[in-house]
Amino acid sequence: MAYLIYIQGKSASVQFPIEKNGITVGRKKENDICVDDGLVSKEHFRLEVIENDEAHDGCEYFIEDLASTNFTFVNDRKITRKKLRHNDEIRIGVTRLRFVEFEGEGYESTAIIKKSWIPGVYYTKDKKSESK
Repeated sequence: MAYLIYIQGKSASVQFPIEKNGITVGRKKENDICVDDGLVSKEHFRLEVIENDEAHDGCEYFIEDLASTNFTFVNDRKITRKKLRHNDEIRIGVTRLRFVEFEGEGYESTAIIKKSWIPGVYYTKDKKSESK
């Protein structure tokens, strides 16, 4: 499974599992990942998942800028569309995300953020409390 990890300073803070064929990231609350950053467009980029039996986990991941105002950068290079690789760093506005792929579980201590039914409100749930 692959994740986008939100980076604060030098440490990872929140992980977003990529569980669908495509996710959108931006400032608008309807995005799969909503980013509170004034330099991020309402719909900034899309991450597309394409099945490929020869790929690491059976999938390839592509990032595509959605004509954002301030562009999307992967490893400090402006992109329009690019295949993502393990540990690529994505920057939109001042927000940084790391793309990671795992064969098994990883980052167990990292919180997973989830949307609530209340617009603009998110919550985290640690894995230990989910299994009870």
